[in-house]
Amino acid sequence: MATKSKIVPGTEITFIEFGPADIEQSLAQRFEQQVERHPDRVAVRDDRRTLRYRDLNAAANGLAKALRQRLPGPPSPVALLLGQDATALCGLLGALKAGHFYVPLDPTHPTERLQRLLRHVGADVVVTSEEYRALAETLAPAGSVLVADEVAPDDTDLAVTPAVAPETPAYVYYTSGSTGEPKGVIQLQRNVLHYVMVSTNELRISANDATSMISYYGAAAAASDFFGALLNGAAVHPFDLRRHGVGALGDWVEARALTLFHCVPTVLRRLDRELPPDRRFPTVRVVRLGGEPVTRRDVEVFWRRFGSHCRLGVSYGSTERNVITRFWIGADTPILTHVVPIGYETPGVSVFVAGPTLNRLPPGEVGQIVVRSAFLGPGYWNRPDLTEEVFRPDPAGGPERLYLTGDLGRMDADGCLTHLGRLDAQVKVHGNRVETLEVEAALLDLPEVQEAVVSAVADEAAGSRLIAYVSLADGVPLDPRRLRTALAATLPVHMLPSAFVPVARMPLLPGGKLDRRSLPAPPPAARGSSSQRAPRGPAEQRMLAIWRNVLADPGLGPDDDFFELGGDSLQVVALMTEIRRAFGVDLPPNTLLQHSTAAALAALVPDAELQGLSVLSGERSGGLESARLSFWFPGGVAEEEGLLRCAMLERALRPDWRCHVLDVRSLAASLPQGSDLAQLAAECVKEVLNQQPQGPYLLGGLCAGGLIAYETACQLLERGARVAALVLRDTVCPGTPLAARGSGGLWRRISRTVGEIRALQRGERLPHLLRNAATGLHLVADRFDPAGQGRRRYRALLRAYRPRPFPGPVTLIASDSWATADPTLGWSAASLGSLEVLRVPGDHQTWNQAQVASTAEHVRECFARTLAAPD
Repeated sequence: MATKSKIVPGTEITFIEFGPADIEQSLAQRFEQQVERHPDRVAVRDDRRTLRYRDLNAAANGLAKALRQRLPGPPSPVALLLGQDATALCGLLGALKAGHFYVPLDPTHPTERLQRLLRHVGADVVVTSEEYRALAETLAPAGSVLVADEVAPDDTDLAVTPAVAPETPAYVYYTSGSTGEPKGVIQLQRNVLHYVMVSTNELRISANDATSMISYYGAAAAASDFFGALLNGAAVHPFDLRRHGVGALGDWVEARALTLFHCVPTVLRRLDRELPPDRRFPTVRVVRLGGEPVTRRDVEVFWRRFGSHCRLGVSYGSTERNVITRFWIGADTPILTHVVPIGYETPGVSVFVAGPTLNRLPPGEVGQIVVRSAFLGPGYWNRPDLTEEVFRPDPAGGPERLYLTGDLGRMDADGCLTHLGRLDAQVKVHGNRVETLEVEAALLDLPEVQEAVVSAVADEAAGSRLIAYVSLADGVPLDPRRLRTALAATLPVHMLPSAFVPVARMPLLPGGKLDRRSLPAPPPAARGSSSQRAPRGPAEQRMLAIWRNVLADPGLGPDDDFFELGGDSLQVVALMTEIRRAFGVDLPPNTLLQHSTAAALAALVPDAELQGLSVLSGERSGGLESARLSFWFPGGVAEEEGLLRCAMLERALRPDWRCHVLDVRSLAASLPQGSDLAQLAAECVKEVLNQQPQGPYLLGGLCAGGLIAYETACQLLERGARVAALVLRDTVCPGTPLAARGSGGLWRRISRTVGEIRALQRGERLPHLLRNAATGLHLVADRFDPAGQGRRRYRALLRAYRPRPFPGPVTLIASDSWATADPTLGWSAASLGSLEVLRVPGDHQTWNQAQVASTAEHVRECFARTLAAPD
């Protein structure tokens, strides 16, 4: 039945109702019906190409035929190692048209995880693109890799799909869940079609619509986007959030004239911060928010950016069912609580809140959300134990089953549901039950708080306590007392966080959700002071006040050590900025290497004459043997942060190892014009031999400093010395193409620098930019800063270097954020004696204590093992 409805003023949209009979077929058949109806309409448009329905169908047909030649049997899994683009949609449609089901693998994930998932699902074919061919061939035999770019489209037949029953699997989506252990959720084609039916009729999706696809294509949220579009003749527009960032999202929505916009609340908040105040999106008629709690402020952002002609739907769902409830918000919908309700049951689903024995709880009680439906996924791939635990038969009998979501909720008397976080995230603080989600929503209601995450930490001394991670508006300092006072207006005392941790920007998962596991480690319960003495004189008193503010600890004393307090590289910048404001003294960041207490820094203030540190020697009492001495080569071409990172690592290696850190950039500046990296390494060899005349030698390099460490190791071997260990931390072998270099961290650094510049007086801004600009700005600084010539020469040395064969052992420690076709960062192609690759959490741009501790653990184990090995 066709109807017409004026959804956007002045625009006629033809809507065809999706009926119950339409779900009794396969997904491929429903797609082919749209190809027949709308062959020349745009089906998908990504950054590189636009495919009409006939083009997308032909590409999928070609893949389907190639897959059937390799997998002629019954439905089986087809792994997809693809990016966020049109090729991903070609791949999944090709698998479905071949009569199989698809399993997305995210190419940015660690190789070890991808190998584990591939083994678990048992896929015999991996469909990939040219971009990820090398990675695919490390995961699976070359004969099982099918490169989609090399498969010719086939438009000879409109429909090539074999008969596939609606109860055949459509996909297996791997999700870590709340436990962190990946599990493969199976979803059937009939269930996907049922959801598309509900969504189509509710959103009135038509062939005139253009829908966003921001979530990773291998997530249930994205499936609702692209299947909702492609099974109704609409256009789907993939957006790679990891590649382009939220800053490009506003222009993209406007350029594509999107009508349906779907994202997680975190993305909406960041989009709002990136846009000018008067920016609006008049073409969007429906906005859907889901995947995370929606707050009252998010609703305000929606009305400000999208207008009264648009509808807002707040969704709650899971991979096991997709959307379960929906809450539609109109201009007169009252939002009375911090957390927006997740709404009412969608067709084909019933929901109740259960107690510990799955007994139905009365309205207003908090318990586990339980779903009853005939359209639930059949369970988890090769996990009958987990399937039995989560899915239960309906006590009333019949085709419906129960799904235990593991989520906390509260249902009103009228059937409206409020989501209160995960069951395993519900905590007790001093005997009181706390739903951390409510605390997060209360924080997000404060105007200065941009993002917030609250977690409970068990502490032997203090018991359970709440830690709030907060990202604040530009220029707003962290004031725990002020935040706690504001929260106390709406929250009871036991729900107030005991500590507030500033985060420049919250880490995100591929689809834009908050990545809670990548947050920094929580601070200790009570650091107190290692010295009870009072500060001496006004300078020390003023300096101590700055320390207490930046480190958010009013109990600090003048002799407490910055590094022992858990200070990280972000706090270094904040500390130096506050010192500049208070004293008018511009201290370089590496001052903290030898002056790491408030008292020591205060003693420097009258002179304001500090020289850059050239060499840091880790001195030890007790006279450890020379085998315990290691040499470190810092990276960093635009600032002293390389030395700072080496110092943080040096402290983490105490007391087992002595460290000697070389300022290789200063050595490079002293070389004659035209020198190469081999000559720089020769100077480093002299310094190494001066400090330790006899081997064995332990060398390590951070980032670009790893190349100098590598060449130094080669020259030591030429002298007949033994190099027991060579450790490279985030060092890329020259000539290796990078798919992504953790740009999120780069943009955090740029944003931080811009914030500092805004806070300075006009005359101070240019000198500050030249001295302290983030890595992405050092090319600008080079043109004006006298030190730029030295930096250019140093970079030229690094760019021109090509590693020669090294017959010894090499250990590569790489951040999880690095994404290259070769997970060894190119070193697998070098001539090495042996190569060990280890991973640490976090990104390349920002070091915190957790990253330093993980790196130090790997280094300590490597040094001990290699020294014990025979010559």
